[in-house]
Amino acid sequence: MRITGNRHGMRIGKCCASCRFKESTRLQLTRHCTRLNKEVDPLGVCECWKMSRQLRKLSFTLGKVKSREYLMHLVDVRVKESELKGQGEQVTPKTIVEIRAEFEQEHGSIYINI
Repeated sequence: MRITGNRHGMRIGKCCASCRFKESTRLQLTRHCTRLNKEVDPLGVCECWKMSRQLRKLSFTLGKVKSREYLMHLVDVRVKESELKGQGEQVTPKTIVEIRAEFEQEHGSIYINI
């Protein structure tokens, strides 16, 4: 599968599943190309491929992506809490807000800049 990007820089796989000419419904088991008027393989691609409107408009503007470092920090905190509980200690789990504040104080934002 070849990869291309939309206008927001997101990587999009060039294949029948991402083509604007594909037609399928939940009731259909196959995809149909409206341009070539034939059944298509989801991973296939042809010379008439054009990115679908939804994928062209897709972006990260409505959300943020958390950094891998923050997610690993979150896992470490939860594992340590679990280990202490396993040793019989009384542990009050930190809230997500507390964990985020702790991480941001040490490392900066929990989000990746896109």
